[in-house]
Parts: sequence; C-alpha cells; structure tokens
Amino acid sequence: MLDPMNINRVWVLRLALGLCLVLTVLSGLVIGWLAVAFQLFGESADAEDHEVAAGAYAASAVVLVLGAFVARGSRAPRWQLVWALGWAAVLVVLTLSSVSEASAMLDHGPGINGWKDGVGGVLACPWTWPLVLLALYEPLRRRPVSE
Repeated sequence: MLDPMNINRVWVLRLALGLCLVLTVLSGLVIGWLAVAFQLFGESADAEDHEVAAGAYAASAVVLVLGAFVARGSRAPRWQLVWALGWAAVLVVLTLSSVSEASAMLDHGPGINGWKDGVGGVLACPWTWPLVLLALYEPLRRRPVSE
C-alpha cells in the first residue's frame, strides 16, 4: 500500500527541484543582462561587463547541467530534465556571444571586474546550492556499500 506521506514528500522534493531549476535560469539571465545593460551616468558597456555576463551565463549553464543530472537520478518529471538541458544550451550560446563581444571591444575597462564576478553572482543565489550539493551526492547514493 502506498504511504500518503511518502507521496507528498516526493512531490514536494520534485517541486523544489523544479523551482531551483527555474530560478537558476532566471538568475543567470538577469545577472548577465544587468551586467551589460545597467550602466550608470551614461556609460556604455565595456569588455569587462561582457566578461561578467559570460561568467554568469556559464555558471548558470553548469549548474543546470548538474540539475539535469539530479533530475535524471531522482526520477523527476521529464520536463525538468528537458528544461534544464535546453536552457543550459541557450546559456552556452549566450556565453559564447558575450565572450565574442568582449574580445571584439577596444575598451577593456578599468580591470576590476571579470568572469569570476558573474560566476560568484550566480553561485551566491541560494537556489543553486541544492542543485550543486545534490549533484555531488548523487554518485555517493548509487555506490554499493562494501562490507
């Protein structure tokens, strides 16, 4: 007989996984876009701003691939796996575009920002942590216990 508490717990975990995936996509897009589009005092984006955007897009793509690994291992709904891998591909394209823009610019900026700032911005979002931690835990869960 099925335990109703177990069913509810499974669906809550699947919902939390889906929410983490969606928020990771949004954080990567927003941080990358703001790095380039939000300039103060009439400034235009320089190469450093595009590098920050590339870091944010790349970090989000990596976290989404880890999230897809978790979704596959936890038998989550198929849309979560497709969502994560599809958006990871889009973010890889955005990363390549930002790197291309940064390398084509003559104004490299003051030298205080870079791709690490974009990566840090994404990884500072708490909804990326469960995806990374569960992806690290997944291989340990499947390992047989030796006596």
